[in-house]
Amino acid sequence: MRALLIKSLNLFRKTGLLIRKIRGKTEQDIANERIVSGLAWEEFCDTLKAAGASLTFPGTPQDPFNQAEGYRYLTRLTRAGLMAFVEHADPKAPMLHRVVHETVPYKHLTLPKKGIGVILGVAASLKKNNQHT
Repeated sequence: MRALLIKSLNLFRKTGLLIRKIRGKTEQDIANERIVSGLAWEEFCDTLKAAGASLTFPGTPQDPFNQAEGYRYLTRLTRAGLMAFVEHADPKAPMLHRVVHETVPYKHLTLPKKGIGVILGVAASLKKNNQHT
């Protein structure tokens, strides 16, 4: 099953490459079109909205504090991703940057195995111990 999926995805990729080659467009041309048309921004916003929707899944705490902590966690992940893949992603001028520092502590950048429910559980324990970061 896995091999079939991999072969299917590979065929899909090769088909896309062939279509681009026939049309005379490079990958950079397509990326530029997506940026100029606003499609890249719309997809980013839709993906971020879908990630935020996980806070309304059954089983997640629905009290205001835990919801706020969930959104706070999501914004920190978004910020770290933008810093890593947009601000510091120039292959012609690579640079090291700190993803974890005083305003982005390590505990907020680890993805728990059990998902957002664990994140919100940690937030609840922080509230209980009055250790907001």
